[in-house]
Amino acid sequence: MATFFKSSPILYGKSAERFNREADKNKSLETPTLSEEENEIFMQIFERSKNFKF
Repeated sequence: MATFFKSSPILYGKSAERFNREADKNKSLETPTLSEEENEIFMQIFERSKNFKF
């Protein structure tokens, strides 16, 4: 059985211009990264989640 997915919205006019301005502004921002400690905590949680029994 096929599932229908709505297509992505298409922006026009001022909405499209605003979206493009925001995208251009945001592409120059620094991407946040995890510290060594945060990454270690994340990996511990990830490993525990692999062993979780429902």
